[in-house]
Amino acid sequence: MKKFNFSLLLIIISGLVLSISSCTSKTEKAETICKEFLTAYFTADYTTAMTYCTPEMASQINKATENYQDLEQRIKDDLIKANKNIDKKIISSKVIDDSKIQVIYTLKYPGKKATKNGMTLIKIDGKLLISNF
Repeated sequence: MKKFNFSLLLIIISGLVLSISSCTSKTEKAETICKEFLTAYFTADYTTAMTYCTPEMASQINKATENYQDLEQRIKDDLIKANKNIDKKIISSKVIDDSKIQVIYTLKYPGKKATKNGMTLIKIDGKLLISNF
């Protein structure tokens, strides 16, 4: 019977553990960014929401919400109140490659069925940013 090399086995196991923990910390960070973005976005804090985005995505949000400031305060308050009751849940996340992570989440409005959505985060200059949602 061949002698088993425990040092080699230890190196292989250590490599696997480091690889798994690296992916886990990346996905956990992406999920945190996703949660913080969704909270800011659905409380109409668009300025904060855009800080989690690529410049292109921030520009799209800015354009889509540019008329928000022109709304009457009571309408803004009603929108914020309605959006506070949205249940936001992270379903899963996965590393696509070294610079891209996908997060799947649901949004559930009171009395409605949850809708499944996806968000992609990319790494730019060492920072994870939302490129679409």
